[in-house]
Amino acid sequence: MPFLTRPSPRRSPLRRLATPRYVACGRVGAGTWMLTRPHRLPGLLGVDSATATRTSWSVQMLGAREVALGLGTLSSLRRGSNDRAARSWLAAGLLSDAADAVVLATAVRRGRVSTTPGLGVVVVAVVAAAVQLQALRRRSYLGFNVGSGSDGQANVSPTSGGQSAVNNGSGGQPDVCATP
Repeated sequence: MPFLTRPSPRRSPLRRLATPRYVACGRVGAGTWMLTRPHRLPGLLGVDSATATRTSWSVQMLGAREVALGLGTLSSLRRGSNDRAARSWLAAGLLSDAADAVVLATAVRRGRVSTTPGLGVVVVAVVAAAVQLQALRRRSYLGFNVGSGSDGQANVSPTSGGQSAVNNGSGGQPDVCATP
């Protein structure tokens, strides 16, 4: 009975994209957008254009935070040799996304931003936080289980999806934002 079977992870493109790597790439992209177009985010959330222009500096600060968290996470995941660094960057992103979700949900509840786009951004922040939390709990970054071997080098093994693993920092690493 096909309706009783669990769906295959291969059937869900969203499941393949729900990795810390893609969250970090999205963070870099969103941060760059906020840095270069700071009036757009408040406008999207229903803030009037005069207020959006006056507060563009704060959006740029948020954008800088997003770029820094994204690049730090990507760097730690790409190296693969320092589990503590990857965990620290993922935890920082998790806390940032959780705080964003709470603050923006409060703003929606108080009527300070438009409901539909505001809740949309809350959902994105909650999903990003959940992906990072799951990675931290499972010690699974980039679709790999990461740990250190007895020789101090990264011990990286594929978890699923047929991705190739890089076992040391000697180069040949895949593009961290490329689609597998």
